[in-house]
Amino acid sequence: MGNIINLKKMMSAAMFAAGLLVSMNSASAQQDEQEPLALLQLDVDGNGSLETVELYGGQMTRGSSYRNDFLLLLKGSDSELLTAYVPSINGGYDCSLEKARFTGRGEQLILSVGQGGDDGSIEYRIIDFADPKAVKEIFTGSDNAGLAATAEFVPDFRSKIAFADGSTNYELLPKEKEFYEQRGLYDVDGTLLKGYRRPYVGKIHSLVAVDMEQDGILELLSLQNISGLNREDLLGKLAGVWSYDGSSGWKLKSKTFYSGGKNKDDKFHRSYNEKNWRILPRQAVHDSSSVTYPVFTAIAAPEVQNKLNGDFAIIAGPYLQNLATGGCELDYTLTFVSEKFISMVFFGVLDEGEKEIFAKIPLNIDVQTGAQLALGDVLNLRDADLLPVLRLLTKKDKVDFSKGIPESWYYNGTNFVFCQRSETGEWLEATVAASDLKKFLLKPELF
Repeated sequence: MGNIINLKKMMSAAMFAAGLLVSMNSASAQQDEQEPLALLQLDVDGNGSLETVELYGGQMTRGSSYRNDFLLLLKGSDSELLTAYVPSINGGYDCSLEKARFTGRGEQLILSVGQGGDDGSIEYRIIDFADPKAVKEIFTGSDNAGLAATAEFVPDFRSKIAFADGSTNYELLPKEKEFYEQRGLYDVDGTLLKGYRRPYVGKIHSLVAVDMEQDGILELLSLQNISGLNREDLLGKLAGVWSYDGSSGWKLKSKTFYSGGKNKDDKFHRSYNEKNWRILPRQAVHDSSSVTYPVFTAIAAPEVQNKLNGDFAIIAGPYLQNLATGGCELDYTLTFVSEKFISMVFFGVLDEGEKEIFAKIPLNIDVQTGAQLALGDVLNLRDADLLPVLRLLTKKDKVDFSKGIPESWYYNGTNFVFCQRSETGEWLEATVAASDLKKFLLKPELF
């Protein structure tokens, strides 16, 4: 569990937050100084007023993105320090804060800290500040282990997944047989040669709060990987749905094992690392539906972090709500990323009765401010020559420019891609090289 009393860290972070320098020798200053990592406003006690939680952390070595010595400061609406709390996470990367409601009294804080391992595990804690004198971690380190399961290789190129309730799954291994033969795990007939080798059941790598019961109280959807011989050899994913009981903690309501080919992360298209910020995938899976959306983390830029994650949550919201009631699918691709500019496209499907609603949602982001870039922010739409040029360069495409320039667009590293939905519901695209639009660029430094 965390610790509500840690005077040295509390005073150091409180002074730092007030803009004062902590006096210490130069050798220890680098390691002891706290820096702001994230902040969030939420109603912790349910009285209708917003409190602020600020997350601080230390840096072990200069230039490292690893943070430790975490401290959470709770401040009232008048910025008065109400309490300080040390969460039970030793350290990690890519820290973020979210709010959710699990107890019926106020809102709780979800703290996530990446662990940097090959399995992509993330340490999550859910912290209840309703009583500043008795702060509680209602989702602890042991809860973060997720579903209890063991895995083993069995003959005939199969794996066996066993759960605590006695149920089992037998699955064919995801790679070609030659993959396992070359590594000496099986012979050509499927005889198991190295029975002492065991697949790896990872801890939770994604945790999403969703109102599955539609009653205003959220449940947790967890996701864990089971890997075979290496990280690319994904045997499958364990998905769990958990509800909170104030007297007994988290109860598993349902579990599902998805074999390796389903809901597999394509992190090449979903994640990106810059020096001071990251884009990481968050995924929730239930029945035949999967919702994957990005989370943005930035060091010392909490406003930008909150702005972008808020925009992502708006897009993901309808799909997450549909996880409990119907089929849906949401995913995204990063089409271009630079230090200053992100272009991405969401692809969504919602089941509405017997109909499927398809959506294609481009998003273009100024990383420095978190603002969404409209087409008019990057191209001079007032220039009378622009539309004729676009018509000429896209005459082989199906996009109709007769009614003007489509507002929906993204950038793929070379081309502007203009998106339009036809009357029949088909999504159309027209591409134009950015080099052909130099005359009209308002922000040429982005392209």
